[in-house]
Amino acid sequence: MKLYRRLAVTVVATLCLAGCGRGVAPAVVPNPDTRIDPISPGRTWAYDVNVFGAFPACSAGRHSATVRKEARVEGRNAYKVESFCPGLGASYYAVAGDRVELDYRDSWVLLLDAPVEEGHSWTNGVGIFTWHKEGPVTVPAGTFSDCWRATETASFTSYTLFCRGVGPVHWYRKDASGNGFEAQLASKAP
Repeated sequence: MKLYRRLAVTVVATLCLAGCGRGVAPAVVPNPDTRIDPISPGRTWAYDVNVFGAFPACSAGRHSATVRKEARVEGRNAYKVESFCPGLGASYYAVAGDRVELDYRDSWVLLLDAPVEEGHSWTNGVGIFTWHKEGPVTVPAGTFSDCWRATETASFTSYTLFCRGVGPVHWYRKDASGNGFEAQLASKAP
């Protein structure tokens, strides 16, 4: 009985942060969002952006992508996200676990597919993409684990690195003419 009581006190002490015993309920710690692209209201990602050649949609410097609001779009719950490339404006994204779709001209286009596992491929109707295990990745915002590269099958280099619970941490696209951009995560909130 003493062991049980000691265990109960330990559990309560662990759950009670600064206010327990003073009429304050124990803090509830939410489960972390471990999706490959955790798009949700209030999230912001700031990127350090470099532009190669002519790529008018993006501009060099630090720019943010921000989830502005949640809405019902084309029959789905979606999030309006303002792009870090000023020329791209804002778009709606629907998220179901690790699967992400974009509302493009009133049609849903698959951006990220599940399962996130080595070699899994999908198409967005224009290009073919494949998941590759990346492991830990270091960018200006820090080092993140459980990262995956979504590589586009193309005659040029195009990929995005995603880390679970963080989202995109590194974007890279440079076409055959040398035009494109690179963006690395500089900070995120929350």
